[in-house]
Amino acid sequence: TLLAIVGGAAMSLWQARAAERERDRAVTFASQNAAINEFTDTLINEAAASERPVTVGEMLARSEKLALADTNSSNENRATILGMIAKRHVTLGDSATAVPLFERALTLLRNSPDRGLKARLTCQQADTIARMGQVETAERAIDNELKESIDPESATNCLLDRARLAQAVGDRVQPVEGVLVGERDRLV
Repeated sequence: TLLAIVGGAAMSLWQARAAERERDRAVTFASQNAAINEFTDTLINEAAASERPVTVGEMLARSEKLALADTNSSNENRATILGMIAKRHVTLGDSATAVPLFERALTLLRNSPDRGLKARLTCQQADTIARMGQVETAERAIDNELKESIDPESATNCLLDRARLAQAVGDRVQPVEGVLVGERDRLV
């Protein structure tokens, strides 16, 4: 019975730590989403107050200036916003502008404990670099993130970027199935 009590206590402690990590992760996501909402609201209000129509390019340029000037938000929130702006540039076909934004975002995360956000932004940047023809660099960046200890959701996002990369360039990149098997084993 003593063994059962000790085993039960150990299991309870493990479950409490897992719940704490999930709670912290949820709080982080909520904070990042609130920062994006507040930032978007500010940007839309400024555009609405303009005396002339604002182009998407002008709005993105203004977004970048606002994000870089905001020293009141956490580095994680600022990096999230810069990543969002970078993704909009990619959507508009301007990958060359997006890459430095991803780099600025990742610089803000240099000392951050948020490995998931760093992995997500690194893999998004790698996907962008691949679009610019730097496939090998992109492949290395994604593979390096997958070797780190990151959460399953971030690993899945990186694997999806890796899958798109493999699909885009064919057999110049290791087949994704091999990566998925290795990652599945590591994450389980």
